Amino acid sequence: MKSLSLSGLVSAAVLILAGGALATDIPEACNSYKPAVTGGPMPSPESDTVVIRWLGNANFEFAYKGKVYLFDAYFDRTPRTHQVGFTSADVSKAEAIFVSHAHFDHISDIGPVARQTGAPVVGAPITRKPQ
Repeated sequence: MKSLSLSGLVSAAVLILAGGALATDIPEACNSYKPAVTGGPMPSPESDTVVIRWLGNANFEFAYKGKVYLFDAYFDRTPRTHQVGFTSADVSKAEAIFVSHAHFDHISDIGPVARQTGAPVVGAPITRKPQ
């Protein structure tokens, strides 16, 4: 059985880790707790990074190429539920709102968010206002 030298192990480790991103390559948006829809940092338009944030229940935001997309919109909570740290009034940016289905915990804040941001609502006819 051959023994590996320390320099051989270091060389192997460098080759394995070379494919990973360096800490300096990670956009600020990846380390921020402030959602992009409320003015938080986003990856630059030149970046290929997609930042996906869970915003409670089935609500997500996808920030990519300087734009942010919402998947479901339920931010204003009742007193008996956990708050998400912001309300629908705080949402200032969205390119589009994609709706999975019409349960209250997916669509309750679509109206105010769509009006504030000008974002179109994409979903089944029951989830959006007829044009």
